[in-house]
Amino acid sequence: MGFETSSFNSTIFGVDDGHTIFLIAVSINFSFYPFEFIQICQFSFICIGLEVKVIQDDFFVFADEFIEEKRGSIENVTLLLYKQSLKKLKLFSDSTTSIDFTSFTRPILNDFKRFLEVEQGFKLNTISKHFKSIKTIVLEGKRRGLIGDVDFRLFSIPTEEPTKIYLSENEICKMKDLDLSNDKTMELARDIFLVGCYTGQRISDYNRLSGIDIVEKDGVHFFEILQKKSGVKVNCPITQELKEIMHRYNNQPPPKLSDQKINKYLKLIGRRLDMNEDVLCHDTKGGVKRTYIRPKWEMLESHTARRSFCTNMYLKGMSIQDIMHFSGHKTEKEFLKYIRITSDERTRHILRQGFFNV
Repeated sequence: MGFETSSFNSTIFGVDDGHTIFLIAVSINFSFYPFEFIQICQFSFICIGLEVKVIQDDFFVFADEFIEEKRGSIENVTLLLYKQSLKKLKLFSDSTTSIDFTSFTRPILNDFKRFLEVEQGFKLNTISKHFKSIKTIVLEGKRRGLIGDVDFRLFSIPTEEPTKIYLSENEICKMKDLDLSNDKTMELARDIFLVGCYTGQRISDYNRLSGIDIVEKDGVHFFEILQKKSGVKVNCPITQELKEIMHRYNNQPPPKLSDQKINKYLKLIGRRLDMNEDVLCHDTKGGVKRTYIRPKWEMLESHTARRSFCTNMYLKGMSIQDIMHFSGHKTEKEFLKYIRITSDERTRHILRQGFFNV
């Protein structure tokens, strides 16, 4: 006799001798079940001498399930990137090459890269991020036994150093002194950004400060921050500039605002401050290397604050190790990516150290 178990979306075949059902084989679609549940079922069936064959026939069902399992254990921005990367792979699968668990070969991944370059018009660094996300999902598929041997080196896409800006202390001062009292949301975006400029933190840290983060040590007040990304604890002194900003919010840090709104208002503020300096940019987009000009205000973003802190402290002569003490960078290599100065600025900085008798 045969009978179905709708909960497993399967058919179980057996023989009934009037008292006992002898199970012969099971074919179960586990696509919608967590991996831990699959392991339990496999163990249980094996214990009673049952041959088990697990069918996971849809890579995208598995990938969606994996992403949902990660919800709450990874940053929302990372979760969003996983979803965006999977969406692009699904688009490629629907329009070019059908993707399944056996698809992660050199020819198909090369085709996917060209798809992102030509059809989507992505920059090289964006493509690299998507490949890194897909690699994470494929690694999990291999761990679960759903994917065979894969050369994971195929997922390594070289990146290029992006063109980024920093604000000088003079530009930061002009932004601080700009009267924005007639637009409270723009004023809030500016104030949150300035907290980043004066503390050197990532937006995930400087855009979530509250009164409980304020501590006093030897008569000096600090923001005691456990960095969300790195887990590093840093103490950032609350400077006079920060106190001036906090005065607008009952001596508390500015309340949180969405990253998108901060970036939007920063560009508007930059235009009002006539940050029209031409910035020479280099990147690779659509597989083609480009050189082009953008106005400085257009490149203002939340992460400009952290670069500005590191660069300005470096130009003032603070040692790299001491800047890293506040920024929380773990390696000098990573830190140096934040020093955004021209060759002439670096030359003047070196001369000020007194190494040359000029």
